[in-house]
Amino acid sequence: MKEKYQQSIDIAIAYLKKHGRPLDKALYACLFEGGKIDAVLSEMENFRNSDGGFGHGYEPDLQCPDSSALCTTEAMQTCWKLGLEADHPLVKGAVDFFLNTYQVSAKSWYFVPESAMNHPRAPWWQYDSDAAAYKHNPRPEILGVLWRAKESVPAGMLNSLADAVLADFQADLAEINMHDLYCYLRLARTPNLREDIHNALLKELPAIITKEVKTTEEEWAKYGIRPYAITHDVNDPFYPLVAESMPNALNYLLKEQLEDGSWPLTWSWGENYPEVWPKAEKEWKSRVTLDNICLLKEI
Repeated sequence: MKEKYQQSIDIAIAYLKKHGRPLDKALYACLFEGGKIDAVLSEMENFRNSDGGFGHGYEPDLQCPDSSALCTTEAMQTCWKLGLEADHPLVKGAVDFFLNTYQVSAKSWYFVPESAMNHPRAPWWQYDSDAAAYKHNPRPEILGVLWRAKESVPAGMLNSLADAVLADFQADLAEINMHDLYCYLRLARTPNLREDIHNALLKELPAIITKEVKTTEEEWAKYGIRPYAITHDVNDPFYPLVAESMPNALNYLLKEQLEDGSWPLTWSWGENYPEVWPKAEKEWKSRVTLDNICLLKEI
């Protein structure tokens, strides 16, 4: 960590400790202050349902209490940060949820359940009865989760799914957008991923990254992928693609930090659920602040 980031980190930590949601505060304490992992797991249980999936606003733009692929993949990202293995009960429960909600004909999942339509949410989270609509997001990320736990997944189902993910990725390269890209990056970083899939991702993702990553301040002021969202690890194979724009992107991040230590969001719910958006906004600012603390501590 460079010293020039310390003031920004300090006021961000102060904001998180005062205003952050309990999950984010527990995760910060676990990652950086010797906090107990059990405290994080306890907070995660507040979002977990009896089917093993996660809901209840784990991803703040979807406040539905019922389990969703959206919230469950987000929870798995937390599990990987904590270093949990596939045999941990939280991961095993999520795997069971994914297996039980798999749409065989589409070889995919619904991103949000139909019941989400009855709860506050961002306008982009709409139920779609065609699970194939989600073949690029979140399906590749779910494949990564199942691949980590492949001892608990029927081999035939896993390889059939993997074949479909690879085929659709290669067929639709020109259509992959920023959110799809995140899912394929998480898949590419899955330990011991099938070699043909890993090689295809290493070959094809650079062109997509170059197309999707924003590199100017004008673009960073809007919703989009910033260089450090791809990676800030100099040993990552994709780092050379963002290395040139990384310093300016980090300087911009410091410049846009608010006086209270948080960062402004680049999206909102518009006119959707104006009475609930302030709650979701606060939860998102907690999440974004934690993400930025992690970034600035790790570079």
